Amino acid sequence: MTSVISRKVIEAAFAEAAQVVRFGSTKERAGIFLPVGPVTELRQRLALNRQEFARRYRIPLEQLDAWERGSQQPDEVAKAYLAVIAADPEATATALACPAAAAE
Repeated sequence: MTSVISRKVIEAAFAEAAQVVRFGSTKERAGIFLPVGPVTELRQRLALNRQEFARRYRIPLEQLDAWERGSQQPDEVAKAYLAVIAADPEATATALACPAAAAE
């Protein structure tokens, strides 16, 4: 039986492979000069690039970049929101995509 892999999953895999070629494996990078934090791990687990993740979950791209670079840490509210995304990414995206949420 052949399975179909989505384009997003393939693109995310190639992006990660390019990072490994340039900077070493995630394990090699962690704690050295490019630490991989929980926000990056969540985004990569969902196979989304930064722009897609930011748009899908209505997080300002600059804020997401700061969290991933480690120049800022998510506050308690943001940590709770990220936990909701991690627990049920599809339901969170669906709730944010509904017209009532868009009007707010």
